Amino acid sequence: MHTTTLTTTALVMVVIVALGISAGAEEGDVRGPHSRGYITYKAPGHDRYHSWYQAIQERLGIANCCDSLNNDCGPVTQYRLFFKDGTVRLDVRLEDGRWYTFHGRLYWVDTPDGRVHVCRKPKGILGGGFYFYCAFVPRGNV
Repeated sequence: MHTTTLTTTALVMVVIVALGISAGAEEGDVRGPHSRGYITYKAPGHDRYHSWYQAIQERLGIANCCDSLNNDCGPVTQYRLFFKDGTVRLDVRLEDGRWYTFHGRLYWVDTPDGRVHVCRKPKGILGGGFYFYCAFVPRGNV
């Protein structure tokens, strides 16, 4: 019976660690449960541009991203814009150091720092990639 209790306790601890439950999240942190069933995540740089994200969300009528609850928008330092099949495409390099092809809405706007800003959420805590929602691309980049 003692072995069963230890095994159960160890299993519970592994599950807790795997879920990454934490009291608070730092920028780029994917630990902890999210109130909507997603994991807690704050895109790097979100806090610095939070007021701009709120204003642009209201101006463009965007819902469910770029807001206080989601904290999912942030600037990216590396990106590639290109044409493919007659459509503008965007590849971005995110905080995990990997390149991703962006699939979501592109908005051509004046960004506060001249960089591309991408709204995204991690697909999981073990490097499963990202879900993309929208990207703000500085005007005149294509």
